[in-house]
Amino acid sequence: MLAVLQNILYFLVVVVVVVVVHEMGHYVAARWCGVAVRVFSIGFGPVLFGWRGRSGTRFCLSAVPLGGYVRMEGWSRQELEEMPEDLREGAFINKALWQRTLVVAAGPLANFVLAVVLLACLYATQGAPVRDKEQGVKVGEVIASSPAEQAGLRAGDRIQAIDAEDLRDFGDLVRAVEGSGGRMLVLEVLRETEVLRVRMRPRAEEGGGYRIGVGLAPSAIERLSPLPALLRASVECGRLIREILLAVKELISGTRSTKELSGPVGLAKISGDAARAGVSSFFFFTAILSVNLGLLNLFPLPVLDGGHLLLYAVEFVRRKPLDEKVQQSLSVCGFVMLLALMLWVTGQDILRFVVP
Repeated sequence: MLAVLQNILYFLVVVVVVVVVHEMGHYVAARWCGVAVRVFSIGFGPVLFGWRGRSGTRFCLSAVPLGGYVRMEGWSRQELEEMPEDLREGAFINKALWQRTLVVAAGPLANFVLAVVLLACLYATQGAPVRDKEQGVKVGEVIASSPAEQAGLRAGDRIQAIDAEDLRDFGDLVRAVEGSGGRMLVLEVLRETEVLRVRMRPRAEEGGGYRIGVGLAPSAIERLSPLPALLRASVECGRLIREILLAVKELISGTRSTKELSGPVGLAKISGDAARAGVSSFFFFTAILSVNLGLLNLFPLPVLDGGHLLLYAVEFVRRKPLDEKVQQSLSVCGFVMLLALMLWVTGQDILRFVVP
């Protein structure tokens, strides 16, 4: 029970941090563009407590801390018509298209900046792995009774290719195994100076996906000065974005199992595991979640930031916005789809982690 409570606490800490940064991105951009902000809320539902800032914005903490929102004045034409004439200058809908685009895009961008800052802090204080210049993935551990052990792989082997596709890093190895669907794979393995061809069939896992049972060899660590740390963190953030987009593509194409998706229950467990593994792991997990949140919000679903950006792109091409009723209908559809996805992944989490 104590472990469950700790998981929930760590998860709430991570969520609050990434949500505050996301909403702060919207808020700062809105204020910079002259948009009046009515409410800045962390969480949804009934307000637990709050205060009013000098700008007139009410900052508050709400009962359900799984998200947040920034409510701006004059978001729609209907709201604009109901506003007093002297306040319409600060209405969101009255701002230029580029200003509205900036305000909406600032939230996800803030999440990417948070990830870069967290990773840069880690690289400058704890160190970053020294880049392996040799081709392939060096095996550090072979799990007992795994397909890798049964095929004869050893610690120190370097997996250079799978099915004649060269491997650059551990991510390539994971994608190749996950995308195999459990079929037989042919690995090109460098053992000292000898190149071996090893056949093995990945094993299906209970939680979804496939594994061959190898761990990555630990890399040498070096501390970076601030500028190299920022540059390395930016590259790593870009790599994470590419990994997530590729995973989404594989989920859509069916080459990756949907059982790998995690909702609040699964993320709470991962948060607890990361926190117990140490500060570095917790920071890295927070950075990953921040990138995921930023990228998720850029998906072209009407209720998300990406949906609004898509509507602005349509407005730019048409030279006028879509009818407001059409936009509202799209938002309702997007909300229903997002809610259905959240309920589904939560149900998957419960079956995986709660139900014995």
